[in-house]
Amino acid sequence: MNASLITPPDTWSTDQIYSISFLTQRIENLLHTHIPMLWIRGEISNLKQQNSGHFYFTLKDDQSQITCVLFRGEALHLSSRLENGQSILCYGQLEIYAPRGQYQWIARHILPDGIGSLETEFQRLKEKCQREGLFEPHRKRPIPAAARHIAILSSLTGAALQDFLQILRRKNWHGEVTIFPCRVQGNDSVQDFLHGLDRAETSQADLIVLARGGGSLEDLWTFNSEALIHRIATCHKPIISAIGHETDFTLADFTADLRAETPSAAAEIIATHYQNILQRQEFLKQSIIATCQSWFLQQRYRLMRSEQHFESASPIRYIESKRQSLKSLRLQLHEKFLSSLQPKKQYLSDLQKCLDGYDLFRHLRHGFLIAQNSKGSIIKNRHSVAIGDEFTLQFHDGPMHVRRIAALDEFPS
Repeated sequence: MNASLITPPDTWSTDQIYSISFLTQRIENLLHTHIPMLWIRGEISNLKQQNSGHFYFTLKDDQSQITCVLFRGEALHLSSRLENGQSILCYGQLEIYAPRGQYQWIARHILPDGIGSLETEFQRLKEKCQREGLFEPHRKRPIPAAARHIAILSSLTGAALQDFLQILRRKNWHGEVTIFPCRVQGNDSVQDFLHGLDRAETSQADLIVLARGGGSLEDLWTFNSEALIHRIATCHKPIISAIGHETDFTLADFTADLRAETPSAAAEIIATHYQNILQRQEFLKQSIIATCQSWFLQQRYRLMRSEQHFESASPIRYIESKRQSLKSLRLQLHEKFLSSLQPKKQYLSDLQKCLDGYDLFRHLRHGFLIAQNSKGSIIKNRHSVAIGDEFTLQFHDGPMHVRRIAALDEFPS
């Protein structure tokens, strides 16, 4: 069934019967077509906050009232607390709550009534920038993990710049800071920041910081400039927005790559990233040193093993080993030779003693004589010597030559 058309019946015919859901959907389509998102004004009553964080309340004036819902996501951006009896400006859209068949106002932004045109303009610009995608997370550039050159756009006389620099010094951040002086409020402040961004983008800086102290909505209006917001979005270098205090929000905060609650907080973020990188570098350094030391110890061990292997395989060591073996073998042979010679020496000694017993000349010292004929043969009896034969008598101190001149029996006994 086509939900966009309902043909009025000419009769009481039941040929066309529509469901409640169809009718509700048709009403919702008509509301969206003819009543766009807009601002309404009224007084809060019957305010309730659920555990989920959603707000439910009634918005009324002198003659009418409407049920309103402010969901938790939008409630987080409230600039002040909602109260019964409070007069507010509410930006939103009319919706049909089908389960009850009631229409209700879905609130997107809430402002205290009477806050002025600046807040209304702020919300208008914010909605416009959101539609243009300037706040989308995917277009945000990552902040450098260790920025070494920072370009800061701020007032030279403001406390924001001094707080920023003091935190960097206290956190031992080391690097270069280039200051681009800018007026932070007034008619010419937007041009100062536009010109400062142009210069910072062409500088050697790897990070840009926009810094200003706190102030009212009017004081911070420079950072809601549509021209400045687009320039921040098109900058090729990452930008930190450090505008005002924790509760101050500007369109520059939503557009920048990172929002810091204060200029001091921006310095803390930069210094913390820097210290984290230093710690990471130190860890990697120690890891590399340990790895290298382990590698060198392994190589040294392998070298020692190789040296031992080469030394054991060296010809000099082989020759020396054989020389020692030969020396040892020589000693063994000498000992065996001496061992085998000893019995022979004893045998020779015994033989010598035996021979000495047969040595005739040995008895000469005891007064014995040895008689030898002219041929040197020993005369064993007297009958071997004839009269007139010459023979020799061998004394212990030398020989004596004699001749037999008579028979032995001729001499008197």
